[in-house]
Amino acid sequence: MIKNIDYYMNLKYKIVVNQIDESDGGGILLEMPELGRLSTCAWGEAYKEAYAMLREIQRDNIQDLIEKGMDVPVPV
Repeated sequence: MIKNIDYYMNLKYKIVVNQIDESDGGGILLEMPELGRLSTCAWGEAYKEAYAMLREIQRDNIQDLIEKGMDVPVPV
């Protein structure tokens, strides 16, 4: 099996959802801690916005690791 960007993007990484208090600006913060030191996270006013951003950041981070020949963390 070829482990390319599509392979990793289809894995089910854990997403931690944090509601940001209105006094701190509000919104949703999503984190993907299983990507290790990358600690991929994204903020949005709503879940859908934050999720779209998270997936874009996830793709960029994984692509960077692949291009550098580094191991990509996989979900537990």
